Amino acid sequence: MSALDRPRLHFLGEMAAITPTANNNNYDLVVEPQSVSLYPKFAAMSDDQFRQAMKTLVLKNFSIVNEGIVEVLEGNWNFYGDNSVQWRDVTITGYDPPSGARGAADPIVGQPLAIFGNSWGDTPTAPIIVDIDPTSDFSSQMFLAQFTVGSAQAGFSATANEQAFIPRTHSHWLDLARNVAMFPDATFAATWQLALPNDTLAFTPGDSKAIDALATAARGGLGLVARFTTYYFNRKYTDPQLAALYAQGQTVQNESAGVLYGTIAPWLPGQLGTVPGGRRLNPVAQLQNAIPKVFVTTYGLAPACAQVDPSGTHVVLDLIAAFRDEIVPPPPLDAPPPPATSITKVDYGVATLQVVDASGTAHDIGPVPYDQTTYMTSGGIVEVPIPDGLASTIATGTLQIVAPGAPFVPPAAGAPAQPPLLAESAVVAESDERATYVTLGESATITVNVRQLGAIPAAPVPVLVQQYRSLEILTPTTDGTQPLPAKLTLPVPTKARPVVQVTPQGAMSGPDGNIQLTITGVDPGMCILVFTPSGDTPPPDDLNGFAPGWAWLYFVHVRVLPSDADLDAIADADVTWELVYEKVLRYYYKLFPVMDQHLQLNDKQACMRGAQILMGLTDASAWNSTLYMPVTRELSDGRRRLLHRWCQRVLAGEET
Repeated sequence: MSALDRPRLHFLGEMAAITPTANNNNYDLVVEPQSVSLYPKFAAMSDDQFRQAMKTLVLKNFSIVNEGIVEVLEGNWNFYGDNSVQWRDVTITGYDPPSGARGAADPIVGQPLAIFGNSWGDTPTAPIIVDIDPTSDFSSQMFLAQFTVGSAQAGFSATANEQAFIPRTHSHWLDLARNVAMFPDATFAATWQLALPNDTLAFTPGDSKAIDALATAARGGLGLVARFTTYYFNRKYTDPQLAALYAQGQTVQNESAGVLYGTIAPWLPGQLGTVPGGRRLNPVAQLQNAIPKVFVTTYGLAPACAQVDPSGTHVVLDLIAAFRDEIVPPPPLDAPPPPATSITKVDYGVATLQVVDASGTAHDIGPVPYDQTTYMTSGGIVEVPIPDGLASTIATGTLQIVAPGAPFVPPAAGAPAQPPLLAESAVVAESDERATYVTLGESATITVNVRQLGAIPAAPVPVLVQQYRSLEILTPTTDGTQPLPAKLTLPVPTKARPVVQVTPQGAMSGPDGNIQLTITGVDPGMCILVFTPSGDTPPPDDLNGFAPGWAWLYFVHVRVLPSDADLDAIADADVTWELVYEKVLRYYYKLFPVMDQHLQLNDKQACMRGAQILMGLTDASAWNSTLYMPVTRELSDGRRRLLHRWCQRVLAGEET
């Protein structure tokens, strides 16, 4: 059940994301994702005009995040990003053996951990990060091809091969309040789980008992998982600094780097690979932020997971996302962020794990440590001893974490003054298909995994499937500034037309706890399918881009791409360079200038020389590779076929 099971290795380091931001632009409506094109304002610009516009400072109204009028780049904070991810100075910090005391000594502690993409020739490329929905901050996915721990003498690796690839990992528990002191990116966080299937794993235990124990556990299950969190991100340059560098002719990348830590543990049969496992504790209490005039004024915690260990003596808690961080004293909002070593945990007083029995009575299980040292050294994993006589109540009751000293928001009439910080949701419905691409008119199947108190339900559980369409709008301002796009998530069909047809709309879990859903693309665009198990309150109609519910709701993103099948009617003789550039390549040339280093997409001769490579890297068979083009995975089947027809004409020696 992922990080809740032993043996465990914990790791700590830094992650940098070098994402391109013109296509995922929070500052303007640039990409029209339904048709995979540019909005008219930007489509009308020449290539040079567009690129210059993206590097130009404009005034934007940021009152929505309490920052007033701000001068920012039209292309957002990293026009030359390449979607790469870097893990830096990541090392193993601790080992929890299969039994006994935690933090056992082992030679693997202190050894490096690294991730890589697929190799170009003999050279590994970087892993990549990309959003399935370019209008959303909550749909990120990482692709990688190799995960290594230790050395040739003692360690293990997971490597994609002809028989198996490493599945994408997806952002979960999307968090707008991890750090309650506001900086550009530092308040945001996400939790991820990476599945490492047995078919990709190779172990060299050497003198490491930890690696030997992990190898044994992996062979007894499906492999391993690496569950980690990423947060406290900060950019290398401000927008004005970048504008000055662009004016000097520099094409610099502006990475956003932050804290990374997590845990490697067994992946057991019956469990999802990319979703943290266990009994789910979701946020309840709303808390007041003591730091004034920041984006986060009131907030809740993020989810936690729990399970009873095999010995029956402890409740194991996965708190990696749950408790909040702060900087004391908080720096001015216009000052550079302090180093990560200055992060501390918000003090809520004594936190206690409880179990609530069938009569509604709460019983204390034990205190929950949530200090920064515990987080950094143990990947947020806490083991709480079970008092005598409570084991059967824990098996049938619901868990919660309380902290009477927390800064609660004054309750509404009739509500408890001190609600739990987190309380168990008895039924959870999650899916490994967190990000699913479908072509218009075609279908895909996704599996929803239903669990009750962490186990397969004893009886079928009904689950409601609600579709929300993702859209953006611009509301004009009256002060001469440009507004920020408002991100809308509108319920279907009452406020928006459907993107997919879901069959069945509501379903009962089967004997294995799973539900199979068929989704068929009926309109190009993006949607979110939210799963509500029986007994849960359905989500509200207003699920905008900053709605706190995204921290715990059960959902998947779906993107329906246009088929562009009409392009097939173009005669081969008419598939010219000019046509292919206009219909396929110009979009990517404008949005992703970093490609100039590899292939000038606006250069006919360069693309002719690279025709064979273009065909290979855009072939659907390469989709799971970090080398696949386009990185954004939004090339329609019709446009791919058109591009390949041109490449085939070039390779046949025809004049195009």
